[in-house]
Amino acid sequence: MKIALLSPYIAKTGGGQKVLGKITHYLQLKGHNIEIFTQKYDKNTYYKEFNKIKINLLKPSFKLLSGFVFLFKKIKGFDAFFLSDFPATLGSIRNSPSVSICYSPTRQFYDLRKY
Repeated sequence: MKIALLSPYIAKTGGGQKVLGKITHYLQLKGHNIEIFTQKYDKNTYYKEFNKIKINLLKPSFKLLSGFVFLFKKIKGFDAFFLSDFPATLGSIRNSPSVSICYSPTRQFYDLRKY
């Protein structure tokens, strides 16, 4: 199976990156072909699983436009999509079948400290 993994960024360390690394490693062991689509990738990431995977950088890489990048990006030639965290989850609108990975709800949607 050919699987695309969409993630806003892959940086040095973090719980989300650890989960993605484990998922990609497991899926590759099962014989699946994995590619990652992201706006920002740090080659010095702590998780070496990403060094064995094709990384596709999405443009523009501005954080302000990231919602639009994932919302309007149609990726062809894949059997399934894993969507990691907001705004990559917006990719489910044009790409299916998809699995959304939610580590925690996006703070902007529930934070009421101002009120």
